[in-house]
Amino acid sequence: RVENITLLSPTVGNSQYAALNGRILTALAPGYSTLTLSRDGVSAHTLIKVDEPVSSRPELPAENITDPAMGTVPGGSSFGVFAFVSSKNTLLNSLLYRDGLRSIASSTSYGFLGGYMSEKRPADVNTPIKADTFSAFDKGFALIISLPANGRLTGANWLSMANALASTAARNVIVLTNADPNGSIAAETQVFYDYLDLAAQTKNVYIVKPGLANAVTFRGKVRVLTLADTSDYTDIPSALENAWVLRFTMNGEDCKYSFEKIYQ
Repeated sequence: RVENITLLSPTVGNSQYAALNGRILTALAPGYSTLTLSRDGVSAHTLIKVDEPVSSRPELPAENITDPAMGTVPGGSSFGVFAFVSSKNTLLNSLLYRDGLRSIASSTSYGFLGGYMSEKRPADVNTPIKADTFSAFDKGFALIISLPANGRLTGANWLSMANALASTAARNVIVLTNADPNGSIAAETQVFYDYLDLAAQTKNVYIVKPGLANAVTFRGKVRVLTLADTSDYTDIPSALENAWVLRFTMNGEDCKYSFEKIYQ
């Protein structure tokens, strides 16, 4: 509370969301506004968030997911996944990149969906696995497979994936993709899921892709995890509020996953 607020020339931006009358700030509609106080040529700004009533507010995506595989496994190894679109080198993407890396820096290894900006990484973060070309990395605790940018596997890719699945001793398989696996043809996509469902008879198999909200669906025994990115948010506060990382924790054949907010 500022007793002498009238001496500080207060102004409110985005007046459709909030209004100021003397020392009383009134919420008008859900959205973001700013309060600016100025004196002697110096201005200070603070962000105002007008939220929806709790009764009408939609639940956060992660709260809608129920799956016995959600959670954490004490000890063991971890694999973090980060998703955001960085087609433009914006302040928002730079902020998400920096703080997203900090969120998963403690992971044994990690992967990227969406764009990747090659700025300096924290010293304790390994080189990421990016979902833009086919590759198979046997980390011991998990086999990490990344698909090409369009999701479509060549004959050579299929052979490499089959050999990797047959030779690994890892009980956990994580597939990173930015598009429908094996392309946009439904029949070919189904073949991909059917093939991994065979591997899921003896292993924990997860396919991770970016999307509008965190979600989990099942294709046979294969879990398809959607990790929310921030591409559809036009204002920075909403993007930051809905920025997540996905973390797998594994100890032998015991594997669990959790959606974690970057900003609490």
